[in-house]
Amino acid sequence: MFRNHIAHLFRYLPVGGVAALMDWFIFWVLTFPLEIYFIYSATISFVIATLANYFLGIKFIFVSETRFSKKGEIFLVYLVSGIGLVINLIALTFASNILDIHLMLSKILASGVSFLWNFATRAFFIFRER
Repeated sequence: MFRNHIAHLFRYLPVGGVAALMDWFIFWVLTFPLEIYFIYSATISFVIATLANYFLGIKFIFVSETRFSKKGEIFLVYLVSGIGLVINLIALTFASNILDIHLMLSKILASGVSFLWNFATRAFFIFRER
């Protein structure tokens, strides 16, 4: 079982990487050229990247509809990702406002913090085989 989760993790890294690149790019465009407040930008980019992550994840890593219906999976992905978003926003705000790290670097660091939450909830709860 543990070996299976390690294999999922290594297959999840490129999927999570693609979603992270989308997240960072959308965040950058919204925050810097369009000058949208960073909390709003981070929320919008995170939601879009989460959807991409879900579809890439069920295509390349997880078996869809093993425990829940498609609608149930998407609902649960966004529910646990909502918690991931809160983690991301707290880490982003802390790194940029308290530690005075550049906003873009703070976003990248915040993504790393929320990555573990997102993978663990998908692997051990949403897409766990029966």
